[in-house]
Amino acid sequence: MPHIHVEYSGEEAVVLLDDTVIEGSIPKNKMKLLLAWMEIHHDELEANWRLLSAGENSSIASIRFNRGTAVAAKIMSVETRNDLKLLLSYSTGESKIFDAAPYATGSWFGELKDPFYFAKVRLLSDGSGIEWPDGQDIAPHELYELGVEV
Repeated sequence: MPHIHVEYSGEEAVVLLDDTVIEGSIPKNKMKLLLAWMEIHHDELEANWRLLSAGENSSIASIRFNRGTAVAAKIMSVETRNDLKLLLSYSTGESKIFDAAPYATGSWFGELKDPFYFAKVRLLSDGSGIEWPDGQDIAPHELYELGVEV
């Protein structure tokens, strides 16, 4: 049966391509986002299922939903650069420069303006995002979509 495995915040579900949940669950609002995404990408999901069933490589290895947007690439590394810029390397082989300066406003995110603090950015263990010691983070889809390829 064509299906996908979904994980969100430690919860897991298995969903058939016809939107039937056959195992597990994720929060209702995230399930709505997933089902809408599956409807939009239904033909692609079916094509990838056929490839996988035939023992071939699929173009979709992993899709991560972050704040309502699908991000297909895992962050493999993050390095700081001058002027509040980050160099991000992705599982797809892409490298992108992301300008964090527009985010460094207010008292909490403003802490990023301190070069020593900015340098403390860390990659989340599952590669789904980045964060700083006091919890500041930037949505993974923004890092990817607004990053400039190098």
